[in-house]
Amino acid sequence: MKNLYNSLASRSLYVFLFLNLSCAIVTINVYFPAEEVKDVFQALEDELLEDGEQENNSDQTDAEPESMEQETATDSEPTSFIYPTESSITANKIIATKRVFRLVPEAYAQSGLTNKILNNIKSNPAVQKAYDRRNNRQSAVNKLLSKRLAGEGNKGLLVKRGSLSSSDSKTVSDENSDRNIIIKAMAEEIVKINKLDIIAENINSVKPQAAEQFAAVRIGEVRSGTLIQLPSGQWSAK
Repeated sequence: MKNLYNSLASRSLYVFLFLNLSCAIVTINVYFPAEEVKDVFQALEDELLEDGEQENNSDQTDAEPESMEQETATDSEPTSFIYPTESSITANKIIATKRVFRLVPEAYAQSGLTNKILNNIKSNPAVQKAYDRRNNRQSAVNKLLSKRLAGEGNKGLLVKRGSLSSSDSKTVSDENSDRNIIIKAMAEEIVKINKLDIIAENINSVKPQAAEQFAAVRIGEVRSGTLIQLPSGQWSAK
């Protein structure tokens, strides 16, 4: 009887372990083509975003708004910075999770990958509408940037740097909402090329890297003297 009890207990333990292991979350690697992502963002901004009316910021480069916070590491830190033209991350692997184990190849065939991602995002209705709205407010965004009331953040979003009116605050909020739509669409494409499920968990695992590439493109587009956030988090004039 005792042996029977031990046998049943052992089998129950095996079943319990099997069920837990079969449902366990397995860590996998997600390929992120940083260069191609940046190229796609650049193409989207060049093709779909209108310049808007540019504000002359010649009178703004020597003086900051009184309410703007100054962030410097030391007194000798330079007041201007050349943002790197090269991507700060290269094609790499990002840790994500999935309930089914599979191997991810070291490298994907890159032929046509940029155009494939670009065409998919350009045909995305949500992205098209986001660019339409951005075009309608581009002059207002340029004005905020030229007056240093807002700056280009390192996560691809506008960041408040001065005292804003309710109208200006709405401009920043609406602009960031549309930028997030574009960045999320890119994250979804990365999830697709990795053949993962299009779920929030997987999208969020690559969205920060997509946002970084979008930020690099936006910072590269703004005029000299515009406030930009460095990868370190500190602020400087471009």
